[in-house]
Amino acid sequence: MPIGRSCAAALLLAAASFNSAEAWPQGYPARPVRYLVAGAAGSGSDTIARIVTMGLSPALGQQTVVDNRIAAIHEKTVAALNDGGVNKRLTDAGYIVAGNQPAEFKSHLKSEVDRFGALVRKLGLNAN
Repeated sequence: MPIGRSCAAALLLAAASFNSAEAWPQGYPARPVRYLVAGAAGSGSDTIARIVTMGLSPALGQQTVVDNRIAAIHEKTVAALNDGGVNKRLTDAGYIVAGNQPAEFKSHLKSEVDRFGALVRKLGLNAN
């Protein structure tokens, strides 16, 4: 079963944290570490985050908190995508920012189907 991006990121962060603890400044982190999880409590990503933070808390010498914030993560993502610089970097990398609401995504999909449909008709392609 494939793991989600947030789970993979949490695992990579955990692995990096265990290997580089000697490089941290004295007293870092100075406050509890909060992990934002884009999933409901009890979901797969929440469970993985809780397992990872159980191991990180002793390594960091600081309390770790798993915070399930689907709406907050969505808001931050939308804010980042509305930033012209972020949008340009994504576009330069070949991504298409299609919107953040179902209606916007539906409109984008319709325009793509219409665009490729016109190309298929122009080339006289058939799906046999």
